[in-house]
Amino acid sequence: MTLGALAWVARRLIRFFLGLAFLSVLSIAVAGDRDDEAYEQAQAAIKAENWQDAIARLEAIRHEYPQHAGALVDLAILYCNIGNAAKTDAALDTLEGAFELPAALAPLIRELRLRPCPRADASTHWSAIFTVGRETNANQGSAQRSFSFGDSNSPFYVTLDDEFLPQASAFAAVQLQVSSKTNNQDRLYGALYARRYASVEEFDDALALIGYERSVPDAPWASLSDVSATLRTLGGRLYQQTLSARIQSAPPRAQQGSFMFSLEAQTTYVHYPTRAAFDNWETAISTRMLWQLSTKTSVHASAGWLLDIALNSRPGGNRTGPSVTIDWLHRPAYDWQVYASWKARILQGETPYAPPLLTMTQRQRRQTLAAGWERRVSRESSIRMEYQHSQNLDTIPLHRFNSESVVLYWIREGVR
Repeated sequence: MTLGALAWVARRLIRFFLGLAFLSVLSIAVAGDRDDEAYEQAQAAIKAENWQDAIARLEAIRHEYPQHAGALVDLAILYCNIGNAAKTDAALDTLEGAFELPAALAPLIRELRLRPCPRADASTHWSAIFTVGRETNANQGSAQRSFSFGDSNSPFYVTLDDEFLPQASAFAAVQLQVSSKTNNQDRLYGALYARRYASVEEFDDALALIGYERSVPDAPWASLSDVSATLRTLGGRLYQQTLSARIQSAPPRAQQGSFMFSLEAQTTYVHYPTRAAFDNWETAISTRMLWQLSTKTSVHASAGWLLDIALNSRPGGNRTGPSVTIDWLHRPAYDWQVYASWKARILQGETPYAPPLLTMTQRQRRQTLAAGWERRVSRESSIRMEYQHSQNLDTIPLHRFNSESVVLYWIREGVR
């Protein structure tokens, strides 16, 4: 073969291999473009909240590129959105096993591991709460052992026996709650609660509640109403029966940015089977407000007026006065939160309490403070630690009391 022929063959070979290299680069670029286009279509489905379509597109991408990290993250979130916790965990397992993830992604992975994944069509929610704690005044014993009443010229002195003074006790309690939606507007709910004291069994209490709620979110005044009935026992005997009705409405444009408010009215009939003289009808009208101070912090507050009407010969007659509630919540991370709440009310009696011995009118100033933290330990479970303080200042000495308690909760939740 001549030198010219060899040069011609060399040039042909070089062109052939350069052509192969160009076609390889071009095919990679086209595949990348197709990958990006498919992923963008999946993202558009996510924005439209079309979860099933987004999942199908992302699974198709994973079939062609099994180690697509972005698709794995999105699939973990979407499977949780549709209630498939098992596939959420499988996607996270693959993600953590195949990649060295940056530290900034760790909070998202932990959130997805702990986030509840209820099905969108789930109609029934339930919770079970188990509690242990200690209370310094389980019997609401008087804060004063000795006091006087009657005419100032000839007062009558009283010294209370130990059984009327504060008695501390440990306790355990269980609470079961269930809520079931029958459609987009109607909900049935119920609860059972029982508490047992270690050393003051006569103050063990239990409660059974059933209620019905209806919401109308699309009306000019978005509203929610419910009715409920409650039975309560004390020391193993029926103590109280209540029937309650409530309506809450938000006027048009009640939400302005991070602030919203609504109006609420509630009326309750209370019957005491063994103490009929204390039967009453209580009505409260209040304004409820919410401030979303940041993505992590919110404040709920309500202020209103209470009318407590005595239906029989209750000492002191009717009572009226203001009530205030403030709740603060801060969530530093997805899996835990800290909170505090304060409730107070002042009720003024209408007539002398029990003349001639107790000629003063009753003025009750009661407040309750609670503060604590809660941490989620799994998708279904969380723990909570809470401190509570109650104080009742009253013109009737026998009704003055203070109480403190520390309570540990274990909470289990689920859907069906």
